[in-house]
Amino acid sequence: MGWREYFVSDGAGLTRIDPGNAPVQAYLGTLGMPGLTAYCGLLDIGRPAEGETVFVSAAAGAVGSIVCQIARIKGCRVVGSAGSDEKVAWLKEAAGADEAFNYKTAADLAETLGRLTPDGIDVYYENVGGRHLAAALDHMNTRGRIVMCGMIDQYNAVKPPAGPANLGYVILKQLRMQGFIVMDFMDRMPRFHADMGQWIAEGKIKWKETVMEGIENAPAAFIGLFTGKKGGYKDQHDQAVPRVSVFRAHHTPRSHLLKYSPCLTMGRVLYSMAAISCSLSGENSEAIFTFCSICPTLSTPMMVVLTGRLIL
Repeated sequence: MGWREYFVSDGAGLTRIDPGNAPVQAYLGTLGMPGLTAYCGLLDIGRPAEGETVFVSAAAGAVGSIVCQIARIKGCRVVGSAGSDEKVAWLKEAAGADEAFNYKTAADLAETLGRLTPDGIDVYYENVGGRHLAAALDHMNTRGRIVMCGMIDQYNAVKPPAGPANLGYVILKQLRMQGFIVMDFMDRMPRFHADMGQWIAEGKIKWKETVMEGIENAPAAFIGLFTGKKGGYKDQHDQAVPRVSVFRAHHTPRSHLLKYSPCLTMGRVLYSMAAISCSLSGENSEAIFTFCSICPTLSTPMMVVLTGRLIL
């Protein structure tokens, strides 16, 4: 299907959503696959207990930011890392993180993390890999859990990076380190929507969207995913439907890709997938549709989402 502004569908394969819970574009992120990734990864694999410390890398992303807020709802102490001072401020002021830091300006990532987690880390939600994983391993508590969601630090690597030198801590500290594919948790969607709907209504979940206008800007938006470049935020109360929204999505296995089209970016050949989510409003038969272009680099793809309206 590719990147398009319009399409015709008989409704087959589309998913009904409830625009009463949140703006329809929220079903691309907070109430969609990124949100489900955060919810199931943290609660089903991380299994945080009240009073425990949860560290989240890429904490200002579509997945990481929801992990932080769910962990706070569950009574945990939350520490996050992000790639700019603006994102750090948002994590502390809006997302409720107890501590957050800019990993790009941290002189020593492991030392900074240790200072912010004086009681150690019980759950690490891994989105980055590399130095973040090594630093987290240094400070994990005995029988801690590491939720392996993404490895964004490796997406554009031209050769396989070296593994953490301290991986032996998995044995010494009796850690559980588990990867997952969100498609294996689709049966959790009703419970996820119920919980998230309640938390959103209570004002406990907040999010931001990066909006770029015009399909002609989709390639630039796509490339920006690899550098963490975001801008033009709208908050969750804005009811406008953007033409292009950018989110991170995690763990869509290649076996689930519907149709491929080559896309040359960052000097490498990547592949795109089009997926559709739709809300049928009933009387006027207006459909809100979204196109999700997935780049399955390594095990975790990125997603550029194009939204629009179609009158049937």
